[in-house]
Amino acid sequence: CVIGNVSAEAVIDQARRQTPAGKKIDAARCYGEPEPDTVETHRIEKQMEIAMPAFAIGFRCPDAGRGADAMRMDLIGELAGEMLVGESSKLYQKLYDENVIDADFSVDYERMKGMALLELSGDSEDPRRILREVLAEAARVLETGVDRALLARLKKSVTGRRLRELDGFEGTCYRMCAYYFDGAEYFDYPEIYASVTAEDVEQFIRENVKEEQAFLSVITPKREEE
Repeated sequence: CVIGNVSAEAVIDQARRQTPAGKKIDAARCYGEPEPDTVETHRIEKQMEIAMPAFAIGFRCPDAGRGADAMRMDLIGELAGEMLVGESSKLYQKLYDENVIDADFSVDYERMKGMALLELSGDSEDPRRILREVLAEAARVLETGVDRALLARLKKSVTGRRLRELDGFEGTCYRMCAYYFDGAEYFDYPEIYASVTAEDVEQFIRENVKEEQAFLSVITPKREEE
């Protein structure tokens, strides 16, 4: 994948000259044993030389498949995370104002072969409270329904962020390649994004953001030897 002020013809010609002729080799790939559907360990804690506790919270999600369906799930997961505890959410503002999280806090949907997860990470003295608050917020959203106005704003915000990312050629190349090998066309995301509904986000939260699918990893400051 090449982006920039280059000659497309020259790039194609060079690729043809340097690409071996003949049928490509169908290399067998091994990703190990299938990932379990359940979370076997719900908490891990270690000590390291850091100034304050760092944490990562994950909600185990099922395999999103490939192609346009996987891209659509990327967008649904991203919106669900932003809806629950993104920078525009009331919960984010509450936790930030009470110094439970700082500006380094992030939420993202990550997908890999065989599984996916909604991940929250950052620095905090009370990561267990963050987990409790997110679970409570998920229950509230499911009870009252997704705020349609907020969802519309989030869709516009995330779409704008994706558009701004096009200024970064390296990141755009990476996304184009990643989605190509996943069976999707990266620049189809505006149409796929437009098809995501409030019901899709609610279903994602209902199926994935629950206590039995959660795990918490914490790194605490190493105590000095007495």
